[in-house]
Amino acid sequence: RKFEMVDHTFSNIETLYGVGYRYQEAT
Repeated sequence: RKFEMVDHTFSNIETLYGVGYRYQEAT
């Protein structure tokens, strides 16, 4: 069940990237 942890981490990274991208666009 290692994939579950990887998927969770990837989801967090994807969210961070999404927020950062929106922040860059808003500025």
